[in-house]
Amino acid sequence: MSDNGERAYKFFVTRPTEAFYALSKQGRDDLQARVKVALDNAGGRKIIGCQAYWATERWTGFGVEEFDSIGSQQKHADMLVKLSWQRYTDSWSVLGTTENPIVAVAQGISSERVYKASVTRPTEAFYALSEQDRDDLQARVRVALGNAGGRTIIGCQTYWATDRWTGFGVEEFDSVEALQKYANALTPLSWQRYTDSWGIAGIAGSTKPQSITSATSGTVG
Repeated sequence: MSDNGERAYKFFVTRPTEAFYALSKQGRDDLQARVKVALDNAGGRKIIGCQAYWATERWTGFGVEEFDSIGSQQKHADMLVKLSWQRYTDSWSVLGTTENPIVAVAQGISSERVYKASVTRPTEAFYALSEQDRDDLQARVRVALGNAGGRTIIGCQTYWATDRWTGFGVEEFDSVEALQKYANALTPLSWQRYTDSWGIAGIAGSTKPQSITSATSGTVG
């Protein structure tokens, strides 16, 4: 894919390394500040950052960043290398693009508002459906999301950046119960039959002590 000025989006999950924990509080704060400056200087911005420690023991947080172009994201990556950021964080990420508008994250986020991020690809069962049946299935999934009080914040195509996944997205829910309602509604649709996916839930904002919050990412919290 060429860098034609199309906006790029980076989804990531992350956790601190032992090197991060070994830093003083001031050292952590300084590193975080430099990472934030790097994002700004590269023309990037945070779409959302979430704490995920309560939903998984593997990761402490996840987020999505927006860049003016692929070149802008590459510039940011170069800056992080110079900061030895990879020494201080264990993370996984994927890039994507979208033709759809980004929905603003709800303001006044409370401890009950929940976000689910996922990467996904269709299964053979999905490919076996007719085009009409695919459209009908996806329409029913959108109805289930709306009925649960959820909404899509961002949805991106990633097939050009990875051979494993075709897309990633983030959905917003009013509560954990709403997320569970949505998950329950997908089961009668046999959605798990038609999609191979991996997801993670989180709460937006900085709600934990510095030792956890600072390590989730330079742009989370």
